[in-house]
Amino acid sequence: MDASICSKCGTRSSTSATNSTIQSLKNAAAPGTRLHALIHSNEPPEPSEIPFIRSFAPEIDASLTSADAEILRLQEQLRSLQQDRSDLLDYQRTHKSILSPLRRMPPEILAEIFTSSIPVVSELLDRESFRIEDSPWVWTHICSRWRAVAISTPALWSVIAMDFANYDYPLEAAVAHVERSAMLKIHFYAFKKPWTDTSSQTQMFSYLIEHSLRWEELCIALTQDLIPLLPSLRNRIPSLGRLWVQVDGDLTEEVAPVVNFPQTAASLVEIGVSRCLSPGSFLPRTHQLTHYYADAPWDVHQEILRLSSSLVTAHVNLFPEPPDWSTLACEVVELPQLRCLFISHIEALAYFKTPLLGQITLDLFPDESDFPPAFERFLANSSSTLRRLGLRGMPDLILTSKILRACADLSELAIIIHPVTDALAYETSSALIRLLIPTQDSGILPRLSRIHVAFEGALSLDHELYAQMLESRWNMRPRVLQAATVCFQHEPNLSSIAHLRLGALRCGGLDFTLTKVGNAQEYMAHWLCRPGWIG
Repeated sequence: MDASICSKCGTRSSTSATNSTIQSLKNAAAPGTRLHALIHSNEPPEPSEIPFIRSFAPEIDASLTSADAEILRLQEQLRSLQQDRSDLLDYQRTHKSILSPLRRMPPEILAEIFTSSIPVVSELLDRESFRIEDSPWVWTHICSRWRAVAISTPALWSVIAMDFANYDYPLEAAVAHVERSAMLKIHFYAFKKPWTDTSSQTQMFSYLIEHSLRWEELCIALTQDLIPLLPSLRNRIPSLGRLWVQVDGDLTEEVAPVVNFPQTAASLVEIGVSRCLSPGSFLPRTHQLTHYYADAPWDVHQEILRLSSSLVTAHVNLFPEPPDWSTLACEVVELPQLRCLFISHIEALAYFKTPLLGQITLDLFPDESDFPPAFERFLANSSSTLRRLGLRGMPDLILTSKILRACADLSELAIIIHPVTDALAYETSSALIRLLIPTQDSGILPRLSRIHVAFEGALSLDHELYAQMLESRWNMRPRVLQAATVCFQHEPNLSSIAHLRLGALRCGGLDFTLTKVGNAQEYMAHWLCRPGWIG
């Protein structure tokens, strides 16, 4: 053993010597001594006292040197111990990781977890830049096993969503993305800006077309540069089941002659188009469409719908203007499987026969107050199945009252206010809420179990009046009301009274929800018969 280390306590002798020096200095400067008086005053020492004071210097210097050496030794020892501890922690983590349940998790479960992490299409399109830290790429950079599972999971790579208004998806990344997929769902928004080079967009879409045999979905916003590429899709989309085309109004005439590739899509069941296209070139040869969403003139709608007897859902928006209904021949479109319908002009209902229709949403305008005979005839054919009604726009109170009284068996009602001004929206919503308050003389919609109110824009709702309406329906006997929802795009300004009343209804058992969303149309997509898959 080192002779400088005490065998009992492990203290080095240098430390003991230092303590001895400090103790002798304390004794020499104890209270009442001359040295204590000099230390605690500015009095100069006597000449005879100077040698005595100086006699302590060598001992102090030696002890300081010894203390510094001991500090250095202990610091080195501390660093060594800290390194040892760090190494031990690494070993501990390594050994624990060997026993981690993740190591024993089957690849199939890992693949499900990875796949569930993929954001919805709208979130993918909102990304501002390509990042390797985002799903699905992040799973290839954790460990070799996870990378192997991620690369061998085609579902993880099935969606390619890019919006060139935000960022360019690197072509190299797209190549790897496509190679790892089995089937592909393409969402391609190549908006052209005057100051941007669109060559990367064209190059990207040309590459994706090379793999169109594996396309299951295509959602595309067409630009001038992409139009010449469309004919190459003919006979190359056997698996395409869903198609959405967004067309700039200025390109309608140019697009119509070349958008004929859907004719060769044998698996196509859903079609959507945001602008008018010639039905002769756009209509697929197979008549198995189940979902249809289009903005088009009435004659285009008629031609497509007449050959689509398998439709289950249809969004019929007359664009750009409705026809002169008084001059049209009454050619009825029979849709025997249709369950949900959105119609932008109520007069068009005269030309529909839908025996199984369970839900309809109507666009209503402030200047419409007459009850259209077309709707009356439509109800005569559909009243036995119609249970869900949506009203969108700025509905007139008189017309709305007539419609609701004619649909007495409704179980669900959605009101989607599309305001012209905030004041008019508040006035309209208040009038509609009052209309729903049951009275002794007015029993509108006695079987109504669910009520939805949504605002496209600023929220303009009298919350206290709304609470009163819900209370009156909640207290009806027998109780029918089950759920109520208010959808808004801005924070509501609820009064304390409205907050308490709505809270009491929720506590009492009413399924009540106040929901803030970025886009009311997306939230109410089901009522608008809008495809949820387009993002």
